[in-house]
Amino acid sequence: MKKFIKVLFIAIPVLIIAAFVALYLSFGWITKKAVETLGPDMTQTEVKLEESNISLLSGKGVLRGVFVGNPEGFKTESAFKLKEVKIVMQVPSIISDRIIIDEIVVRAPEITYEMMGSTNNIKTILGNIKSFTAQSRGKTIKGPKVESKTDGGKKLQINNFIVKNGRVNMSMDMLNGKKLSMTLPDIHLKNIGAGKEGKTASEVFEEIFRSVNEDISNTVSGSTNTFKQRATKTMDTLKDKFKKLFGK
Repeated sequence: MKKFIKVLFIAIPVLIIAAFVALYLSFGWITKKAVETLGPDMTQTEVKLEESNISLLSGKGVLRGVFVGNPEGFKTESAFKLKEVKIVMQVPSIISDRIIIDEIVVRAPEITYEMMGSTNNIKTILGNIKSFTAQSRGKTIKGPKVESKTDGGKKLQINNFIVKNGRVNMSMDMLNGKKLSMTLPDIHLKNIGAGKEGKTASEVFEEIFRSVNEDISNTVSGSTNTFKQRATKTMDTLKDKFKKLFGK
């Protein structure tokens, strides 16, 4: 009996350490699996993550090669391409009812804004996320029906969400296959999901996506107006030259 107790006292710490090591080594895989499972459910697009490297000791990590495709019907390859996303999270919060991420920094994202009729790909993805969020709450809203799993009851809080040096490539029929490229102003959102009741992952990402969509739309609108003004000015110049040459 004493021998059994001695073995037990030795085995328990070893098992705990082994479990921690296994969790540490697999945490990146778990994150990748979560992104590639919940992402398509929310956006109704292809979502891929090449690499996830997050330390359970420091809470710091990086996601590389984040790819968000386009909804059905759009022609361009993707909506978002993110080479690198840096994350700083509060490790103890992983086992609580609210995961707290201090900072997410997205550097130099490549965003494709594709117009199709009266809508665009970013607006369509936002509608899919809203539908997913509403259905996870047991509500119904106008828009496409999203058949998906819920994101569970665990809450998510992001203290700082930062986008730097982003580029938006606008695609539309009148550009004849060409893209109009423009700079996206830096974005800094604070205390998302920090309220008393908290927010689920889908609710948090709906808020982020809604804000990012507004910034993208404003950027595209401003650049489109500038493009139209330049085109009008060019046409006016050509008309003046035509009148001088032909007197009409």
